[in-house]
Amino acid sequence: MILTSFLAAAMMTLPVDTAATAVPDSMPARPATAVAPAAPDSGRILRLRDVVITATRTPLALAAAPASVSVIVPDRLTPGSSASAALSGVAGASFGSTGGQGSSSSLFLRGAAGEGVLVLQDGMPLNSPLLGGYDINKISGNADRIEIVRGPASSLYGANAVGGVINITTAPAPGDRPYSRVTYLKGGYGTQQLAAKFSRALAARLSMWLGADWNSTGGQRVNSSYDGTNYTVGATTGPFYGITAAARFQDYAAEAGVPGILSSETPSATQRDKQQDASLRLSRAADSGTCLAGGSLAVSRSSVKNTYANGGLESNNDSRLTAVDGQYSVKLPATVLFTAGGVYQRAECQSVNTGDHGVRQRAVFANAQYKPTDGLLIVSGVRYDRNYSFPAQYSPALSASYRLTLPRGWSLAPYASWGRAFRAPTINDLYWRDDLWMMYGSDSLLPERSWQVEAGAKAERSGIALSASLFRRSTADMIQWKSMPDWSTRAVNLGRVNAEGIEASLELRPLYWLSANINYTHCLVTRDDSTHTVLPYRPRNVANGALSVDDLQLAEHLRLGWKLAARYTDCQDPGPYVAQVLPRTIICDQTLSIKIRDARMFWRADNLFNANYQTRYGYPMPRRSHAFGISIELWD
Repeated sequence: MILTSFLAAAMMTLPVDTAATAVPDSMPARPATAVAPAAPDSGRILRLRDVVITATRTPLALAAAPASVSVIVPDRLTPGSSASAALSGVAGASFGSTGGQGSSSSLFLRGAAGEGVLVLQDGMPLNSPLLGGYDINKISGNADRIEIVRGPASSLYGANAVGGVINITTAPAPGDRPYSRVTYLKGGYGTQQLAAKFSRALAARLSMWLGADWNSTGGQRVNSSYDGTNYTVGATTGPFYGITAAARFQDYAAEAGVPGILSSETPSATQRDKQQDASLRLSRAADSGTCLAGGSLAVSRSSVKNTYANGGLESNNDSRLTAVDGQYSVKLPATVLFTAGGVYQRAECQSVNTGDHGVRQRAVFANAQYKPTDGLLIVSGVRYDRNYSFPAQYSPALSASYRLTLPRGWSLAPYASWGRAFRAPTINDLYWRDDLWMMYGSDSLLPERSWQVEAGAKAERSGIALSASLFRRSTADMIQWKSMPDWSTRAVNLGRVNAEGIEASLELRPLYWLSANINYTHCLVTRDDSTHTVLPYRPRNVANGALSVDDLQLAEHLRLGWKLAARYTDCQDPGPYVAQVLPRTIICDQTLSIKIRDARMFWRADNLFNANYQTRYGYPMPRRSHAFGISIELWD
């Protein structure tokens, strides 16, 4: 019944089929969620890698961005794969999960924990004010585009952008034909998945889109079942007098068993999660002329309700985050693009161990992009954050890149950057109180403060893309929960931590139907003291690779697709209370598909070689599993 309804809706939908537009090194401001039109087609690769917005809050050529940036778009070769799987494969990232589907998962960037990675949706914050991080399993598989900017970004986005920023775009690029996609798969452990997405124009200046996910599994362990839905609906209208409006609403609901750590299992514990996010954005695009200007104003509200029950005991945690974000950009005659804006946020949290607390934050920021000569781009910015729970923070940044044209079609863009960033203490860090286990937060905590320097280069040629970078980050006033002489555990600011490393990536397309990519990250995160202790769950070496056969034509209306992805993770230290070190692992996944006209039938094997591994101590990850499915994609 559900599948029939989605298929019926699919026949009325509208695709994206406009050619990608050329983007100069810098452009006048547009909304922080806008993207240049993509060029997807039922017979072409869905790729949009030439433009990035998150790095400067304005559209910028990706090759010219003076930062390490990755862009993720839907991969048609792996239908049904999660956004969290794609994120864990980018350079600089390490992935941690407490089990299989539905378990809490976090992403570390350059050794910064999940609380130090800011997650945005359409430019608005998602991080929990109660916990600090964001469960990346909640990202819808129907996300249209994800931008990952590694390195400090507090000069643009404020708190928690220490390791980097992840910006999820939900709205599809504009188009003039209906687009729809429906995917269903069934696999091991009783796993089922149904996903649908469609968009269409309802009138000359009105379009809408809808995404829906349903995931269910029995789980590998006892009491590890999961059942969750994720719906997104949005609409755009305009321009009217140069103003465009975009609205979005997302609802995530899930119920899962919580099996617990192997040494202390909880066979009857359950958890219910419900998160609702809504946003409205008004934007004015840049006008043509010698003085170009544009801006946007956005309002969002995110509410999270979490209930944990075990043995008749139940605890509830609620949080609400309201945010207002405005920016205005003007292109000055002296080849300077100047952007300024302000932010207001209010967080309200309620839990058993923290009580009721509200936190307000105000901020102003300014950013300037200066292009003195052809190819040279200098970007500078600063932000002032005033939070009523800790002292005000200044976050400056300075970066530059220079694009060179070399013989034999090569282009080279070296860059360098410096910036400061901070992580705010969470509500739990400030106000947690548990007399039974003697664990206490501290309302006098200071934010973590860090600075980072980076130097790198990007090189491109037809069919080849290379990038490499060196970085070093130093963080003071680390927030840690420490055992005290009175046998209690308290949140304290303690010590300094250094992170330094190398990132490198290579993408190849020797044939139109064959592609390969590989990235490697070396990141060492240690305490800045005589011990030089490595922080928990920071693997020193991580590598990712993929080989793809991209719809090789076997006959008319018959194409072969195949993708093999592998991930190597070095040994991980779980921390001072665990003697065992998590061993190094190599995990491989593969998807084989046959496409007949608009239908793709596929077989997916996760953990292909049946590795027995953990990413968090005491929480085994699923062993090998198989799934079969079908994905139907329509453009008319």
